[in-house]
Amino acid sequence: MVKSALASFLREVLDKVADYTKYVHLMVYASVWALLFLILCLIGAPLFVPLLVGGVVNLLIGFLFWFLPSLLIRKRSEKGKNWKPLLSIINVGLIRYLALPCLSLFFFVLIVSSFFSFLGKDDEKPSLISKSSNFAQHKVVWSNTSIFESGIQAKQRFKQLKIAAEKGDPKTQVALALMYDRGEGVPKNHEEAVKWYRLAANQGYASAQHNLAISYSKGEGVTQDYQEALKWYKLAADQGDTSAQYNMALMYDDGKGVPQDYEEALKWYKLAAEQGHTSAQHNLANLYYWKREGTPEDYKEAFKWSTLAAEQGDPDAQYFLGMLYLRGHGTEFDFEKGMMFNKLALDQGKTEAEFIIKEYEKDSTPSEIRKIQRLVKEWKRNHDN
Repeated sequence: MVKSALASFLREVLDKVADYTKYVHLMVYASVWALLFLILCLIGAPLFVPLLVGGVVNLLIGFLFWFLPSLLIRKRSEKGKNWKPLLSIINVGLIRYLALPCLSLFFFVLIVSSFFSFLGKDDEKPSLISKSSNFAQHKVVWSNTSIFESGIQAKQRFKQLKIAAEKGDPKTQVALALMYDRGEGVPKNHEEAVKWYRLAANQGYASAQHNLAISYSKGEGVTQDYQEALKWYKLAADQGDTSAQYNMALMYDDGKGVPQDYEEALKWYKLAAEQGHTSAQHNLANLYYWKREGTPEDYKEAFKWSTLAAEQGDPDAQYFLGMLYLRGHGTEFDFEKGMMFNKLALDQGKTEAEFIIKEYEKDSTPSEIRKIQRLVKEWKRNHDN
């Protein structure tokens, strides 16, 4: 009698609880989306990512903890067995007291670890890298900045950098100036960028001198002044800054801020080229090939520097080197290598190479064309880093 009454009572309680399981599901779904939104926004993911991932996770939860048990219970009910209380235990017990706490703990750990990882990034002093290309000038950038950095992270990094910059650290002053230059974590302000570049440049910091020179060259935050740009390029170039040496050469090559002087341009191109600057190597090869006032005509030197730049994947240098092979200038005539480098240049968008390829392929045999294609594949495979 007592056993029957107790069983009846428990069944009645579990039936009532089962009616409220939908609220448990709502809580789980809302929690999953909220936690995913927090963690993914913290690492700077686009808005659609947490919505997509949250939807997938919630579908899995619904499938495992509701759909499958419901299907099983329906099948058992058809045989006259009431397993509805079991569904209540699965939903309320497993989800409320096991799944939800575990999910919460998991996302909490992710949030905390991401937060401390973020704080640790700015404590490091990252190295600086230079980016330059033919006939273009680019400011030195930080190697650890990420395209995935969120607005919150950028603002935090800006605040931390400003504290260090105000203490006089030139490296941090350059980093802060770059944030003003690019509008990261703060509204874009070239005048403020120039202020911080100048503070670091006056301490003899080469990267700051180089970036300040570019500001003068482009007229960003200051009145455009090529002579002032040349002054700061020279200070950085004398310290061995390859980008500054390359840009110095460009100034003399183009006659900006100084009378055009190909001999001086060759000098600065060579200094940068010897340090592996690809664009400097290519421009140096051009000066040796196309004899200019004050520069020697030297096909062998043109071939040497063009080869070095082409081996680094520069499409202009590959096109130029292909021409040298096909003309036999500075090296022996080599049809296959000439065509190979032209095809490599074309594959990178050097459209001028297309005309050369079509002209020479008119008189080429199918076996020669196949061999050239094989050489192109081999070169790409050997240079695929």
